Amino acid sequence: MYCTGGVRCERASALLRQKMQTVDADLGIKGVYQLQGGIHKYIENYPEGGFWAGKNYTFDKRFAHAPVSKEHEATEEIMGKCEGCRKPWDKFRGKRRCPTCGVPSLICKDCVDKDSSGEKKLGKDVKCELCVQECITHKSQIRDRDRKEMEEYQRRQRKLQKEYGSAPIPLKAVPEVNIAIEDITAGITTPAPNYEGITRLWIGSLKTDVMTVESLSKAIPNIKFVQWMTDIQSGSFKGFCFAEMMTPQDAGVAVAASGKKILGKNVKIIFQKPNAKCPWPPPNAIYISEE
Repeated sequence: MYCTGGVRCERASALLRQKMQTVDADLGIKGVYQLQGGIHKYIENYPEGGFWAGKNYTFDKRFAHAPVSKEHEATEEIMGKCEGCRKPWDKFRGKRRCPTCGVPSLICKDCVDKDSSGEKKLGKDVKCELCVQECITHKSQIRDRDRKEMEEYQRRQRKLQKEYGSAPIPLKAVPEVNIAIEDITAGITTPAPNYEGITRLWIGSLKTDVMTVESLSKAIPNIKFVQWMTDIQSGSFKGFCFAEMMTPQDAGVAVAASGKKILGKNVKIIFQKPNAKCPWPPPNAIYISEE
């Protein structure tokens, strides 16, 4: 795996290695290798380019980082094409995005000027190379594909949960607790305002020595699944988790119960929208209810 500067591929390769070590290892991957420092570091180590062809897109005012020739001149090789007129072009400066997938469009200066002046407008038919190859003509196709992939991912996670009876990543065992668990949401008639319809919660200040998913689900009913946050090295529970509620109403009721005690400790519950950069449900989700 490689990327511009080695940051994104660091996270992606770590995720793949983690998944390969769990029961969700049927990805067909034999090994994960990462180019440390990304293409930027590679070009520094191999100034003439090595096996790299073209230019490396950067996120600063340079726009691109290219190898230098034996004569110490930056290569002028252009591998991209303007999506509007198809002439060679490799500079992302038009501030236009693909109308179907939303990635930055590769548009030359002439096409940008003509679009701005109205001489020749860039229509929705001007799409990125990948959307053209995959015959993507509308945003709904991408949304439908993402939805189907997420449904399949959730189905596989539920299947794994049934087969192994626990999260794919083992949690540190905790002693059984013979304390009666009270429903802290009982009697709450006015849920916390939830205008965005959020169903994901952050639940913190939990007892680290005796808390279990079963205890949590008894104290806060209608939890669909939980992401139990543990220390990577020791496996010990950190005292907080993320929980997906069945409905936004259930999430509002749970947040309204924030401050009440579970196993003798006051817990904190807040709305927490999923991070777009992280999968939700996560690979180590523990499913409590599928309805």
